[in-house]
Amino acid sequence: MLNTATQAQTTVLPGPELARMVIDHMTTHCPGTEAGDWEIGQHPTDRTIGIVWRVGAAGFTQPGVRGTTLYRWLNSLKDAGFAVVVRTDMAVFGRPDEESATAWWLSVDRWFLAAGRHRAPVQRATPPKPTPSVTLPLKTRPADLKHYVTGEFPESVTFEYKPTGREVIANYPNWSERIPYPEAWLTDLAAANHPALSPEGL
Repeated sequence: MLNTATQAQTTVLPGPELARMVIDHMTTHCPGTEAGDWEIGQHPTDRTIGIVWRVGAAGFTQPGVRGTTLYRWLNSLKDAGFAVVVRTDMAVFGRPDEESATAWWLSVDRWFLAAGRHRAPVQRATPPKPTPSVTLPLKTRPADLKHYVTGEFPESVTFEYKPTGREVIANYPNWSERIPYPEAWLTDLAAANHPALSPEGL
């Protein structure tokens, strides 16, 4: 979609060109479904682009479905170089002082090509050793793991034990997401369940 050969060093600011790029991306990579579709508008003064969730042909959908779909749109736009944020205020609906419990729309204010985005993958001479991991179900709904977009709680957590360190992954009903800065209780839980502590070891 984007001619990176001519735009590699270009930042596209709000305006008609940015709107066209967002529409092209959403049409190609984020087609609507029966559960929900998107609608794009432009702010009358700052010219930023708003991408608003619209109910699809199926009618009413659960907030979690809307949040999950918005989150996928968010990641797709970020991966393509758009500066995009999730909005929970209702300004796009004419109610700027009202806040929603979960997100209804995204705001895009520029496009840029991050350095190294098209870097060639590193070739490995031998396949890496599989990363040991442990998945534990969550019987409670810890507040620190409530998703900031969908409002959902994870059903389980996965600990991946890599040579470079441990990774903590929250497993939500429809997707998983890495937790970059886990709370102390998660760190302790990961340490207590390290595969090296099991009778079989690593």
